[in-house]
Amino acid sequence: MNQKLAETTLSIDNQNKFFLQSIKDELEKPVSCVNGIITELDAKNRYYVSLAYPIEHKPQMTALVRESVARVISVSYKKRYLLEKIRITNDDLTTRTLINTMCIFDSNIDNRSLVRMFDNPEVIVIDGVYNFRSKNLKRKWDEIIELSNANDVIFNNKSIVRDFLRFLLEAVPFVNKKLFAVLNYDGFELFDEKNKRIVKQKFIYPDLSEEEILMYNIICQKPRMLVFMGKIDILSDEFRYLADYLFAASYESLTNS
Repeated sequence: MNQKLAETTLSIDNQNKFFLQSIKDELEKPVSCVNGIITELDAKNRYYVSLAYPIEHKPQMTALVRESVARVISVSYKKRYLLEKIRITNDDLTTRTLINTMCIFDSNIDNRSLVRMFDNPEVIVIDGVYNFRSKNLKRKWDEIIELSNANDVIFNNKSIVRDFLRFLLEAVPFVNKKLFAVLNYDGFELFDEKNKRIVKQKFIYPDLSEEEILMYNIICQKPRMLVFMGKIDILSDEFRYLADYLFAASYESLTNS
């Protein structure tokens, strides 16, 4: 007797293909774990990803797909929207970190509202949800843009950017008492004060630097104490200055790390 399968198809315009490719990469392991398959189709103007999996796993897979798509819209599309409309002249790490931090704010609330928009979880048109069903979200984002452009001196002075970042972070509750960031030439790992490995937050956006991803993860964890270990020499002066300013970071070089 053939096993019954459930299917989910996601699509996006080719201009934003990167976002769906990242969602596909994220879903490959859970789909494989339930003996499902993922296929992709690159059409002329659109990119498609289809999932097929045993029907008894449909509730779990539907939840994973919805959460992945919602996160891309609430954070990744938000970043693109802000960058298109906020008057920014600098493209340094400090300014990018401020934009990324603005994307974090309210993202959990936005995720929950987006998940409810997916009436038909079997077919999700990502750019359709963003373009036609996210108007309330965009109104919230427009308020951020209006405030930012009214005070655009913030983005043109690195010292003010750092002060504004610190102000934003003060409104965020501490997640970890102590955070260890262990660096090597292949990337980084995060550990809490009990030496338990922390799953890194994935920020889906093209051309992010490793330092940008690291700082994004640190801000998501909002530690009281921050310690860098390992190959600390790979950190740029700007990164270290920002980490010191926001978190009073300390540094420990590990022999043979």
